[in-house]
Amino acid sequence: MGKKTLTLQMIEWEDATHLNPTQAVWSDLNEAITEADSGPESCVSVGFVVRETPGYVLLAQSKSSDGEQVCGLFKIPKGWIRKRKAFK
Repeated sequence: MGKKTLTLQMIEWEDATHLNPTQAVWSDLNEAITEADSGPESCVSVGFVVRETPGYVLLAQSKSSDGEQVCGLFKIPKGWIRKRKAFK
C-alpha cells in the first residue's frame, strides 16, 4: 500500500479526577465537595490522529515510516477537548 499521511496534533483536554487516589477512606461530605470543586485535571497529549469521529479523537504515540502501523493508541472524548493545534 502507499504511504499513509497522519496529522500530528497537540490536544489539550480535561480528564476525570479520582479524589483521594491513595486512600480509600471515609471523607467529610463538605470536604469532599470542596475538593471536587477544585476543577478537573488538565492534560496535554501529542500524537498522530488515526481516526476522528463526532465522539472522539484517536491518537497514536508512534507510527511506522510508511504509516501502515501505529503504537500507543489513546482515545480522547471530544467533549473533554479544550484546544487543538496541528503541526505541519
